[in-house]
Amino acid sequence: VTLPATTTTIEYSALEYTGTIPTEFGLLTDTTRLNLEDNTLSGTMPTELGNCEKINGYLSTASNMITGSLPTQLGRLTKITTYFATFENSMTGGLPTELGSMTGIKAQFNHESNLFTSTVPTEFGKLTSISSGLELNSCNMDGQLPTELGGMTAMKNLLYLHNNKFTGSIPSQIGQMKKMIKNVYLSTWYLNYALRSTPLSPPHQATALTTSHLTLCL
Repeated sequence: VTLPATTTTIEYSALEYTGTIPTEFGLLTDTTRLNLEDNTLSGTMPTELGNCEKINGYLSTASNMITGSLPTQLGRLTKITTYFATFENSMTGGLPTELGSMTGIKAQFNHESNLFTSTVPTEFGKLTSISSGLELNSCNMDGQLPTELGGMTAMKNLLYLHNNKFTGSIPSQIGQMKKMIKNVYLSTWYLNYALRSTPLSPPHQATALTTSHLTLCL
């Protein structure tokens, strides 16, 4: 596919594309939206995508067969306001701390169902505008959850951290997400799960968090 350099929207979802993501997409520096989800793309995410610094809508490569690590260069895409998603791939390595610079995202930050092997970066606590989802579940991640996540005070829905290998206690700072009304999943802790000696402060709308929404079981 040959695209003019002035292309602003790349919407190639669910078109049964195969192969790799072209490095030449990094030359499309006027692009504001890039959606490649629900195809059969493989290989790694090109570092050149970090050159598309005008993306101010969304970036999604979800539901493909992409491997390798997330490029640190994607942290330069600080104008994204809607969502950034790589869920349902086979990506490995650590989540780059540089992604904490995507402070304009207001909807979802979804990287669930990958093979990441890192802890949750403390820098993710800077994503204070996200309201509709921090989804890092089913990623094989470990370590302790950073207390800085409590800074994500705009969060209203979808705090998904389950099916990982986190250790330690649930940070009480998560209780600062006072706008949260439903869907908090923190289940399947690994090894030394430590309940806090003081109760976890529930989000403000605790009555909406039924047992099907607030999951803390092993």
